Amino acid sequence: MPSDLKGFIGQFTFPDFKAFSNLAVYKVAFVIAIVGSLETLLSVEATDKLDPSKRVTPTNRELKAQGLGNMISGLVGGLPVTQVIVRSSANISFGGKTKLSAIMHGVFLLICAITISKVLNLIPLASLAAILLMVGYKLAKPSIFSKMYRLGWEQFIPFVATVVAIIATDLLKGITIGLLFGLFYTLRHSYRNSHHMKDVITTKEGHEIHHIVLAVLMTLLNLFRIIKKCVDKRHCCRNSEVY
Repeated sequence: MPSDLKGFIGQFTFPDFKAFSNLAVYKVAFVIAIVGSLETLLSVEATDKLDPSKRVTPTNRELKAQGLGNMISGLVGGLPVTQVIVRSSANISFGGKTKLSAIMHGVFLLICAITISKVLNLIPLASLAAILLMVGYKLAKPSIFSKMYRLGWEQFIPFVATVVAIIATDLLKGITIGLLFGLFYTLRHSYRNSHHMKDVITTKEGHEIHHIVLAVLMTLLNLFRIIKKCVDKRHCCRNSEVY
């Protein structure tokens, strides 16, 4: 806790560039980059849903800003920077609508850290935990689980698996497990709904033209079923063509 502005500035340190030869640094940096990026993207998704104006945040710009912020923070001895849903939701709840609200939020935090750091440390952790619990409840209230359940098992199971895995392990492992569940159900749905027969047109010469409509999402898993469908149509109908 700095006692004055001079003490606060004295906390800044420059990096030790000799650490570039340490392979462990790159491993930790990679993990932090992945976890920080995932947390930011999840916070962006949640913030956009909480926004009364329903605006869409440009994710590429957000990640570029986070990367630049982390570089500057690291060069002065600071911790990694990432978007946090608690402060974002608090900003929205108190009527913040522009970029200036986020900037002023950071300015006020900086002023408080310099001037009243001792007072900030007097805030009971239980009260901070209560705030986190309330924000967490708003983001994952029972109605959201009910909504995901009504969307079907293909949406509900990956959602629940992600939530449980994050609580049981950590953010990176939980998101990975959720992505694997989501990928499985996406490929499963694509395989079962790869195509459908639209119509059959009989030409004057007696030929039948079968129109097969393919799904928007196609993978190599669908290729065998489509080829088999076309071959079956050709075998069962002597004068048939499949498009």
